[in-house]
Amino acid sequence: MSAVEDGKDSLVSIITPTFNRRAMVGEMLDSLVSQHYRPIEAIVVDDGSTDSTAEELQGRWDDVSGCTLTIIRQHNAGPAAARNRGLQAAHGELVYFLDSDDLVEKDGLVRLARALEASGSDYALGHILHADRDGNRIWRRDNFAPQVDLQGVVGSNWATHAAIIRRSALDGAGHYLEGLLVGEDTELAWRIVATCGAPALIADIVALRRVHDEGHLSDGLPQAQIGLSTLAKLKAFRGWAVERNAMTPAIAQRALSQLPLALLRLRAARLDKEAGELLELALQLESDGAKPSSSFRAIKALGSGPAARLVGKALPGLRAGVRLGRWAKSLFSG
Repeated sequence: MSAVEDGKDSLVSIITPTFNRRAMVGEMLDSLVSQHYRPIEAIVVDDGSTDSTAEELQGRWDDVSGCTLTIIRQHNAGPAAARNRGLQAAHGELVYFLDSDDLVEKDGLVRLARALEASGSDYALGHILHADRDGNRIWRRDNFAPQVDLQGVVGSNWATHAAIIRRSALDGAGHYLEGLLVGEDTELAWRIVATCGAPALIADIVALRRVHDEGHLSDGLPQAQIGLSTLAKLKAFRGWAVERNAMTPAIAQRALSQLPLALLRLRAARLDKEAGELLELALQLESDGAKPSSSFRAIKALGSGPAARLVGKALPGLRAGVRLGRWAKSLFSG
């Protein structure tokens, strides 16, 4: 019988960074109070908000059984630093990261914790569905299904609040890299897969990602920023993997496959120094056992001239066309 079923539930620490989210952070906390799971501790790290977020957090959960709320305030340092600060204050055996503009389904934590305890895995992953500002579900083709690539590792990706993880496993994989301002959650996911192996996977929707016009950090990034993020994530992860003697040819190959588009994006933005760093990373991955594809060799051969910049600037339209083609094909094949 699992811990969830026998009345001896493990404490779940729910860690939330927030910045200028006065209205939505209150709604997020309401979704936690509605959870069927107990006991929980919510740790909200106010990352230097300049609106009335601090006032919104005051006086909540004073008399809610099985729930505690800790509020930490710090100067603005970014989501990775805020999550790490929350981890320092956490007491739970299980950890769940939740952004302040998202919501958890009422049985989301129960389903994740039950799957985790029943499987013996170090982490469990569920599905995320988009929702509008008011929490009404939205069907989109890019709703989040977790992707786990046990061989290539860096093909793994899931929404932050799709996962519950044992604290001991998180400590073993390492915490968030505070130097990564974008993609820090994906880089941590790679380290979790490399350290912990397969998760407990469930098909249930455990939480919602709200679509709104108040700004998602990762939405609408310029092409150059996407290229820089790819470079930073892969450099950081390779350094970690080499130090841990965890780098394999399969991981190197999957990492190298992510570099061609990043190289085009950097060259299109005339970021020649960063493009040089990416090519150096490619050489390192080749020394780790990766074999460059013909497409990567062709992109390298473009150099940094007008042709490379033209192709790089056309990437958003090219990718949109590919997605449209796949969608049209699904209509006629389904």
